[in-house]
Amino acid sequence: MKNRKQVKPIDWSKVKPGAKFNAVIRGTKVTGEIQIERDEIFLCQDKEAGDRARDTRGYNHSYNIGDGCYELVSHHQVELIGANTFDNYEIC
Repeated sequence: MKNRKQVKPIDWSKVKPGAKFNAVIRGTKVTGEIQIERDEIFLCQDKEAGDRARDTRGYNHSYNIGDGCYELVSHHQVELIGANTFDNYEIC
């Protein structure tokens, strides 16, 4: 069995709209900013289209990851990596 890294949950209440992130969405590397609307978290970036945030923070696309819980993020095929506000969070 392959070793899995520990997953450190994100305290989304401490993440502010506009926080920078790096991620892999459905196999595509993206960089952008977090937007929070209606208690849902959007990854605003220029490569992967998903549910559209009202404010995409100047990017062409946004990708909804619901409330950001591990199960939803994983279900949407998103891996958050090296995000400035939450450096040690990674979905394995």
